[in-house]
Amino acid sequence: AAVVRWVTESCRPIKIVEDRKLREIVLAGRPQAQFSHRRELAQDIDTAFTVCSERIAKILKVFSSLLVTPIFTHTQNVGVSWPAIFRD
Repeated sequence: AAVVRWVTESCRPIKIVEDRKLREIVLAGRPQAQFSHRRELAQDIDTAFTVCSERIAKILKVFSSLLVTPIFTHTQNVGVSWPAIFRD
């Protein structure tokens, strides 16, 4: 998960995980640890994108229902609408 986040947030190419020096640095002191291969990283990025997209869609669905606002006529016949965030 940390490698996926680093690659995506830093806009690094996926093939960076094959860099010998990077592997040495990441695995220093932890020879038993495993480092993702390019194909695995691509699949992990795709999975993370799918999960995040679903979460964002769910949030927007809930938030869009909060944006519906009541509209009423002011005493001077001016239409007024209060955003949902300002209502109690």
